[in-house]
Amino acid sequence: MFVTADYHCENDYEIMYVRSGSRQVFVKDRSYVLTDGQLLFINKNELHKTSRITEKYERFVINFGDDYILPSVKRNMDVLFEHKLYAPPKLSTIDKLFFSLLSEWEKLYKGNELAADNIKCYINILLTYFIRNHKHFSYTEKKTGNPAIERLLLYINENFKENITLAAASDMLHLSPHYLSQIFVKYTGFGFSEYLRAVRLEAAKDLLRNSKLPVTDVAHSCGFTDSNYFSAVFKKYTGISPTRYRCLSSL
Repeated sequence: MFVTADYHCENDYEIMYVRSGSRQVFVKDRSYVLTDGQLLFINKNELHKTSRITEKYERFVINFGDDYILPSVKRNMDVLFEHKLYAPPKLSTIDKLFFSLLSEWEKLYKGNELAADNIKCYINILLTYFIRNHKHFSYTEKKTGNPAIERLLLYINENFKENITLAAASDMLHLSPHYLSQIFVKYTGFGFSEYLRAVRLEAAKDLLRNSKLPVTDVAHSCGFTDSNYFSAVFKKYTGISPTRYRCLSSL
């Protein structure tokens, strides 16, 4: 339920609430800055990473799957995942919900059999609260991104199957490789190669879940020229082989 990993892309929804301080959050191809009292809803299977801005901060992070959501809430929750920041005026209400969730999670950890259902109740109350008020709570963030990096991110997400290198990207943007590498990390929190690899791995996961392509073809379809290297990298970052991942995804 509650996680602290700074880089992941799981088949779960995520809600991040920065109660105090500031955090930079990069989601798919855009960077956000969350400050006191702001929330961000992250859809499942979206690549994201966070990094601190202020030394001191307090945040809640909730991860949950479809099995936690009531059908009526599920039908209406898409509006929350439009990559908007939310700044609800009554933080006491938000605090109460998040601290209640934390309390129930601690009870679940200790073996309380009622806690799991209570967690589901609080998650649906939280989602319903924002579904009903999302137009009033949404916050228009000032655009502070880097146009060159935004262009590069779009290019990578659309062309990750191709042979993309830092040198080629630098030529495309008329920037030196060293400078491009620096501003890429500053804007996204990822190294250039790290981000490209992550995008390719997530595309591979999607093909393994939703197609019957052989692993070799999956590798080549996602920009990996060597299927053995792909399998090694996949296992390094997921803990399991591509074949095992496909088997578990079909259960």
